[in-house]
Amino acid sequence: MNFAPIVLFAYNRPWHTRQTLEALAQNDLAAESVLYIFADGPKEDSTADTIAAINETRAIIKSRQWCKEVTISEKEINAGLADSIVAGVTEIVNKHGKIIVLEDDLVTSKYFLKFMNDLLEIYEHDEKIMHVSGYMFPVKEKMPNDTFFCKIAFSWGWGTWKRAWKKFEHDAQHLLRSICDNGLMYQFNVDDTCSFKTQLQDNITGNLNTWAVKWHAAVILHKGLAIIPYQSLVRNIGNDGSGENCDDDIRYENQLLDQKLIKVEKDESLLESNVGREIIKTYYRNLSVAKRRNAKPIKRVFTILKKIRRIFLLLLKNEDQLRKVINNQHQIERIQARFPQATINDSNYFVIEDLQNMSLGRGVVIGSYNVFFINNENGKDNSGLFIGEDSYIGEQNNIRASGGKIFIGKKCLISQQVSLIAANHLTEKNKYIKDQGWTSGMDIIIEDDVWIGCGVQIMPGVKIGKGAIVAAGSVVTKSIEAYTIVGGVPATKIKER
Repeated sequence: MNFAPIVLFAYNRPWHTRQTLEALAQNDLAAESVLYIFADGPKEDSTADTIAAINETRAIIKSRQWCKEVTISEKEINAGLADSIVAGVTEIVNKHGKIIVLEDDLVTSKYFLKFMNDLLEIYEHDEKIMHVSGYMFPVKEKMPNDTFFCKIAFSWGWGTWKRAWKKFEHDAQHLLRSICDNGLMYQFNVDDTCSFKTQLQDNITGNLNTWAVKWHAAVILHKGLAIIPYQSLVRNIGNDGSGENCDDDIRYENQLLDQKLIKVEKDESLLESNVGREIIKTYYRNLSVAKRRNAKPIKRVFTILKKIRRIFLLLLKNEDQLRKVINNQHQIERIQARFPQATINDSNYFVIEDLQNMSLGRGVVIGSYNVFFINNENGKDNSGLFIGEDSYIGEQNNIRASGGKIFIGKKCLISQQVSLIAANHLTEKNKYIKDQGWTSGMDIIIEDDVWIGCGVQIMPGVKIGKGAIVAAGSVVTKSIEAYTIVGGVPATKIKER
């Protein structure tokens, strides 16, 4: 058998790294395997203690021959866990055709490598099988077999092939839209027992930078399957608060590894196990209940502390600015409470008088540093912002629904630095323009499935038809027909979709 190379990602946890390597070296096939270790570098603001931990970790990595061959790659600067894994897996799987992946907090059973290599060999040419997992939740329910198929890709000790990994997609926004367009959100969220959608949204807004949820999304989109052991061959020892994306939480931890050899045979059905899926759903459901009971008070405390820190820093600088920030934070909290199915980055700035003049559909994502004005002008009820479901508003956009209303349909994509202004200054002669107020009733309407490129300006009274595309940097002065691609200053028709 041609054994799959092992890839280990490490950073600054010497104790965890040693446990991982010691367990790996005890595997029956370690002496016949190739090991690649990617050691990430220090961040710009790393403390002396962190740098010392990085150096100690690297010393442990070099302290012995953990496998037949060991190749070590040490980065001078920090790439981050997600980017390191994506780059490292891509490099090695493209070179060898298959791969086994570990992180520096995963203790493996002595039969882990045997299990992984057997399955990577057996299902090498089955396109539907995209992922092999060595990990399984600590569950008590009995399974009819030692392994089962499921549409969930666990990321703690796993393997795949070049043919499958080429379907990995880094663009979280593209993944989210594809899942919505194909009606796969319920399945993606494991029948609504786990909010993987929120993880994708957090990757879009920049609150997270992770890879595993994107790989899970790729498996779902390509109708793939993972093969999972009933009893785990991997124990995560990093749920102690030391990891980049793991809290201090033992609920995922398997206290005992399966230390018996699992005999694997090919399952020709290639069908998801209903029993296995139900067991995982039950575990996710119970985990969600526990988190709601235990984590909310802690999360609330950290949220309050962050706000206090922000306010204190501003208090030292500018009292007027402090007042604006407090008011804006209150606005964001009001909006988020009214539209809980939307995701709103807290760096946005809102001026809004009445939330009745605003609507955000399910799955709307609003990125960072956007400015929104939604207040009535000239004493008239002439403002409003209405965004349809699963639409995305990028970063640094200027959206002024004052003096006119702005309607954005569903599944629209608004890029960065776009200006949507639904009113114009009045310009009567012999009066200062600044003192004349605004026009009224010049609504902007953007129908479903429209893509607005970076830096576009859309003038008052414009209607953009369904499925249209506006090229970056354009100025749109008149309405656009459905499924038309336009560009330029002023924007003119380029072609049809």
